[in-house]
Amino acid sequence: MARSKEQWQSVAPPGMISEKQFAASHPGFWDALLPFAEPYVRTKNLNAKRFEASLVSINSPVDVALINEVAFELFILSDSMECQPGSLPEEVVRHAINNVVGYVGAFHQPAGPRPKLTKAGLQEAQRIARRLATFFAPHKPLTSRVGFPGCGWLDHAEGDVLSGSTLFEIKGGARTFRAVDYRQLLIYCALDFSSGSKAIDRICLLNPREGIYIEESVDVLCQRIAGAGAVDILADIVHYIAEPNSRYRIG
Repeated sequence: MARSKEQWQSVAPPGMISEKQFAASHPGFWDALLPFAEPYVRTKNLNAKRFEASLVSINSPVDVALINEVAFELFILSDSMECQPGSLPEEVVRHAINNVVGYVGAFHQPAGPRPKLTKAGLQEAQRIARRLATFFAPHKPLTSRVGFPGCGWLDHAEGDVLSGSTLFEIKGGARTFRAVDYRQLLIYCALDFSSGSKAIDRICLLNPREGIYIEESVDVLCQRIAGAGAVDILADIVHYIAEPNSRYRIG
């Protein structure tokens, strides 16, 4: 089944922040920890691997977030039901859309009208879901919505897809990848490391809308953007979030 509104909610409890908030804030920490991130990202974007042509959207940019969320939901459902996204029963698709629309309406547009997925938006979401299904076909079995326990003032988090020891993060905008995307993945790896699991040794950023992906071992990534091994970098992240949040200025 599609996830409920409670499962969709990602607002951190008082005094805690989400992994996305952390990745986008504390610039002093990130700049000192990952001094070579920007040149690495620029080089990697120039050499990103392509698995599909870029998708030309006819939908409004304001609808993209909703379309991407629906696409991911349809992909996850098709994987769990062992069918192609286009073969999902109409009732399942309708239920998934209602759940996603409810989430976006409740948490992204609290004062505005309820968002609506148009017919063209659904068609685009289905195309993106098919791209995801094609990309992940060689990587099965998959674990979706990978949970990571919180640590210190960082709330529990949820990654997109885990296949073996590779963690995949899906970005659906009409853009290449950014340093903040790598920070987010390193946060997941640090939470995994902190929990004692140590199940992740590779990461992959994937954009089905642009048809590109970049895969790297966690250790190589850390060496190239920080000049140190994965164990040291992940330990530094864990140590930072374990300290009282009041010590740091968020900005």
